Amino acid sequence: MALALGNIGYKDAQSVLTQIINQGLSDKNQSKQKVRGALHGLIILATFHNNKVEGFDKVDTKQLLTYLKHQETQLEASYLLARVPLLDSDNMTPFLELLPELAPPAKANLIRALAKTKQRQVLPTLLKHLDSEHIGVRVNSIRSLANYQENPVSIAGILQALTFDDSISQVTALQTVQAVWLKSPELLSSVKAKLKHDNSWVQSEALLALIRADKGDKKTAQQWLESDDSNHQRAAIAYYVKQNDKDNLKTLAESKRKIIANGAEQALTPEQETAKEASKTEDALPKLPAIVKLETTKGVITIKLFADTPYTSANFIELVESGFYNNTYFHRVIPNFVAQGGSKVGDGSGNVDYSIREELFYRSHLPGTVGMATIGKDTGGAQFFINTAPNIHLDSNYTIFGEVIDGMGVAIKLEQNDKVISAEILRK
Repeated sequence: MALALGNIGYKDAQSVLTQIINQGLSDKNQSKQKVRGALHGLIILATFHNNKVEGFDKVDTKQLLTYLKHQETQLEASYLLARVPLLDSDNMTPFLELLPELAPPAKANLIRALAKTKQRQVLPTLLKHLDSEHIGVRVNSIRSLANYQENPVSIAGILQALTFDDSISQVTALQTVQAVWLKSPELLSSVKAKLKHDNSWVQSEALLALIRADKGDKKTAQQWLESDDSNHQRAAIAYYVKQNDKDNLKTLAESKRKIIANGAEQALTPEQETAKEASKTEDALPKLPAIVKLETTKGVITIKLFADTPYTSANFIELVESGFYNNTYFHRVIPNFVAQGGSKVGDGSGNVDYSIREELFYRSHLPGTVGMATIGKDTGGAQFFINTAPNIHLDSNYTIFGEVIDGMGVAIKLEQNDKVISAEILRK
């Protein structure tokens, strides 16, 4: 019930949920499940109904500290702290002291929350966890350096992350680079060097970092206009969009490379994709959970489709059987969040020409669950996403129609520009 209050945006939801949270676990009428629901509901209220939120000063942070100490409520408590401004210089110390005791997902969330305070005593913690074995802790530590723009220690942290072998750390570091930081000759040199990296995602993020600081490499952008690599093309058109030369953009809009043409056209006539009413429902619905095998450029991912999301599952099965997903891109990969695929073009375009209705259930966006990507109510089609971290702020707002039953390690390793080589139904 508490979760539902947040999801529907009930006018008194914030007050009711805050009261439940503040009662604490010592109240004999209070269960951990009820507390979890209240924490979760407040997370969703803040995410999807922030116009109905009036600040969080009435939330008892001492109770949140208690919830962090209980495994059953730890994830929701840390998630709320990460997404709303509850910590400050006056109350953060006990949370910082508790950090080492937390499970990795909660630790990743709390790192994000602590860094938002912009207190200097948090910086050593960020630096300590830059090379964490847990991807969420590592990624959030790198990203959180952006909260300390004027502190040279942040630049040192980014330089360190750029030396790591894994592409996820390097991509995250490049995405975190602030324009003002590129006044540092050492960092500027390191970012430029990544233009020659052997991974095109790293290369493209290096150019994008330079573009943000008006230091884009024109020669590289020109070369990448002719590249067959979608990462190169996306970064190249970003350079020319930033230049805002209308005549040049008109020429690029005629490019045979769809990503270049799409980017130029969008810059010339920016239009937001609008939601339309659902246009398709299936007649023949699956009776048993189907099993789908995705052969990707990183390896095999096996997904079980749920029978209680019949329209979404049937649509996915139909697209698999038609060969739609063969040679499609994972065009949107955000480390420690999602890997989104189903795009015929590497920029997210190339979807189907219809939409299906949503089927929202109780399931949570936990790692390995598979959801239908949308741009609004009942706008699902072909694009899907694999949750690579707990994303409970998305709950009850996207259809979860499957789960990875084998190959989760492959899913976590997916990078922007990886592809589904082929898809097949193993059982339906």
